[in-house]
Amino acid sequence: MTVKKFEFKQTYQEIEVAGKVYKVYFDDNQMKKYRDLYNKFNAVVKKTEGVNVEDLTNEQQDEYETEQRNTIKEFVDNTLGEGSFDELYEASGKSTYNMAELVYYIMQISEEYIGEKQEAKKDKHYLGK
Repeated sequence: MTVKKFEFKQTYQEIEVAGKVYKVYFDDNQMKKYRDLYNKFNAVVKKTEGVNVEDLTNEQQDEYETEQRNTIKEFVDNTLGEGSFDELYEASGKSTYNMAELVYYIMQISEEYIGEKQEAKKDKHYLGK
């Protein structure tokens, strides 16, 4: 009788950003954290949409930029590792816009991971019948 073997699939994806490889983890706790942080990020983005910058004082503009940068920092540090925001912010040309694109990219990878798992589950279900 042969022994059947089951192996767990990896629960992370490696991505290269600015010449350095990072791991984006997809375990249950991390996925919840990503969702919460991404929702917080989206709330900040929506808050600033439609705001006419010319109607804001310099102080108000600074507050918006600081809030966006801090939200992105929290997301990146929790996703790619503590301190990763600072090095990537430098590499991005100190661009909050570039860093926001990184957040969107990480969420796209997360969605692809979930989609692949759901597709594999569906295929296994149909093939099993």
